[in-house]
Amino acid sequence: MEPEVHFLKHTVLPDFLGIVAGDHLYGTVSNSSGITYEKLSRGAFGRVILGDLPPIESIKSFMFPAREQVAVFPQPDQAESLLQKEFSQTIAGARACDISALGILDKVFIDGDYADPFYERRRRQTVLITTDCVKPAEYCFCNLLGGKPFPEQDFDINFSPVQDGYLAQSGSSKGDDIIAQAKELLTDATADQLEQRQKNRQSAMDKLKEQNRQFEGDVAKKGKKSQFHLLKDSKHNSANCVECGACSYICPTCHCFFLFDQRGKDDPEKNIRLKTWDSCIMANFAKMGGEGAKPTPRPELRNRFENRVRHKFEWMVENLNVVGCVGCGRCEAACMGGSDIRGFLKEIAL
Repeated sequence: MEPEVHFLKHTVLPDFLGIVAGDHLYGTVSNSSGITYEKLSRGAFGRVILGDLPPIESIKSFMFPAREQVAVFPQPDQAESLLQKEFSQTIAGARACDISALGILDKVFIDGDYADPFYERRRRQTVLITTDCVKPAEYCFCNLLGGKPFPEQDFDINFSPVQDGYLAQSGSSKGDDIIAQAKELLTDATADQLEQRQKNRQSAMDKLKEQNRQFEGDVAKKGKKSQFHLLKDSKHNSANCVECGACSYICPTCHCFFLFDQRGKDDPEKNIRLKTWDSCIMANFAKMGGEGAKPTPRPELRNRFENRVRHKFEWMVENLNVVGCVGCGRCEAACMGGSDIRGFLKEIAL
C-alpha cells in the first residue's frame, strides 16, 4: 500500500516543528556561511529552510560528536549515568545522502561485535526530518553511487517542497505518531501536488546526471576489483593536499576516533576519558605515544591518501559490504587544494 502523503502550508511549518522539537531542535538555516545547521529556540523555528542547497555539514556530529566524554575514573558510574539520562533531539533538513551515511555508521558503531552505547543512544532518541534536494550542489554525485536526491527510507518525516508548502510523508512509526499529532495542520495531497513533487525530483535527478556525466561508470564500480595501486603514481593523488583533515571531518561516513585521558578540571583526583574525531590523512594518525614510541605506520602523505580512498571504496566493501561514500561531495567543497574524488576514481578506472 502506498504511504499517505499530506500537504503542509509554509506558514504553519513552525507549528509543525513545535510538535516534534523535543529537547533540542537543529534545523537548516541560511547565514553568512551558507546553508548550515543551527540549534533553534521555539521562537526561531520559522528560520528553517527546506529543499534549498544541501547544508554545508552533515548530521554525523549529532550522533558521533567531535568530542565527547565516555568514561570517568575511578568513578565509572558517572559516565554510565550519561547513558541513562533521557533526552530527545530533532534534526530538520537532513538529506538522503546523510541518511545513507547513518546506515554506514550504524554498521560500524552498532552492528559490529561491540556496539557504541553513546552512538546507539543518540540514534534511538533522534527524530529525523528529511527533505528533498531541489537544488543539488555542483559537487554532489549521489547518483553515481545509486543514490537519489530524495530519501526513500530510514527517515521519520520527509518534506518535499511544492508550491505554497510541502508534501509530508511518514517513513517510520515515529513519523506516524507525529502525523497523528499534527493532523490539524495537514490536508490530503492533491494529484497536482504529487505531480509537482515528481517533476521536481526528476529535475534534480537530471541535473545530477548532467553534471556527473563524465564520471559515469567510473565511481559506481568502485568496491569491485580495481587498480587502486595506481593511486601511488596518480597525478591527482596527494599533490594538492595540505594535510588539513577537512575532508575527513566534513565527511558523513568517516568514523576514525582517538581516545585519551586527562585530569578533571574540578577534581584533580578524577581522570576523564575523551573520544575525539581523528583523520587518517594526518601525519600523526595511529602514532603511539611520544618520542621513542611506535611511529605512524604511514609516514608519507601519498600512502595516507591511498589509505583513505581504498578504505572507502575497497576495504569497507570487503568488511562491511558497503561502499564508504554516499556521494555528498562535501570533501570537494571543503578541500583547500581543490581535490575531487570523482577525478581520482576516473583516473584509476579499469
